[in-house]
Amino acid sequence: MERENAFVHTMKSIWLCLRYPFLYPRNRFTDRHYENWKFYEYLNGKQYFFKTNTSEAPIEEKGIFQKAYKFGPIDNETFKSERITINVWYAILYQVGMFIYNYPMQWLHCIPTYTEWDAMDSMPGWKKAFGDKYLEELRAQLKRDHFLYQFRIVDIKEKYGTLRLYCACATDPVYRIIDKYEDLSYNTCIECGKPADIITDGYVLPYCSHCYWKKDVYYRIGQVKIDGKWCETEDIELVPQTKKDE
Repeated sequence: MERENAFVHTMKSIWLCLRYPFLYPRNRFTDRHYENWKFYEYLNGKQYFFKTNTSEAPIEEKGIFQKAYKFGPIDNETFKSERITINVWYAILYQVGMFIYNYPMQWLHCIPTYTEWDAMDSMPGWKKAFGDKYLEELRAQLKRDHFLYQFRIVDIKEKYGTLRLYCACATDPVYRIIDKYEDLSYNTCIECGKPADIITDGYVLPYCSHCYWKKDVYYRIGQVKIDGKWCETEDIELVPQTKKDE
């Protein structure tokens, strides 16, 4: 598949994020779009050390202008806990730095050059067959639930031959939509989007007969669809190997 021009892809990403806010890429742990780990580690990387009767141990900061606890073994059975005041100037630097990190730096990098939906590019058949309908159903339901701007996608991937969409939280109707398309993906060719009639064994993936036999890697047939039902098979025919390994 030919790679899209970066400018065109960015424009499409902006449009997708405006129509489907939940596709806006964010860090799953911090909920921030832009992450600069070096800057973040600089603000959070200081460790204070203290001495106990027996050893030296690091402590962690517990917040701006607060006390940080430190713990150290006195003997094998008891522990001593003390408080240490965080350096005020460092606390001010941290507070100012995190404000810059959480606001101006996020605004400067707010334009999305990709979306969470880009993960579907590795599953072109599913994206072609029901990708647009999936997004529209999610959007419509989230609007009804007044949850459109709070909904967060954590990950989109293929697992065990099905499309998995993981989210931070959602309402029951949204989960039913997710389950619906997870089931649909198992019966849809991951390459072309036509109805699947073969499920591979080992690495479980759904294929139509045409796409299965043109694959250039070894996949055993695990199940075949007969009269609309999946049936186990002992077929061990392998896809011919290409010259890529020669």
